[in-house]
Amino acid sequence: MPQVFRPISGHLVGFKCDRCDKGYYERAGTPPELKYPRQWLHKCNHCGIESHFSTAYPMFRATTQRHRVRDFILLDDVPVPHSLRAVKNDPSNTFRMIK
Repeated sequence: MPQVFRPISGHLVGFKCDRCDKGYYERAGTPPELKYPRQWLHKCNHCGIESHFSTAYPMFRATTQRHRVRDFILLDDVPVPHSLRAVKNDPSNTFRMIK
């Protein structure tokens, strides 16, 4: 089945550190625990303070042709079983993986 590409517009969304006001939080450590609400560990890339968020930052916020807003976790932040790593590293598979 051939891939289908649909145009979208979007932004990379970061979360600025409120302690140092210079760095941005990046996901750190392992995937979140399977509890509700899910919490991702993040670390400021400037001062190193750690914090938990319910979203993995940075993330991609997309707007579809129908003006629907959707948030996507970047593929690098998704835990992938060893058997799928070759698929993950192939950029042509990115849309299929996050769909």
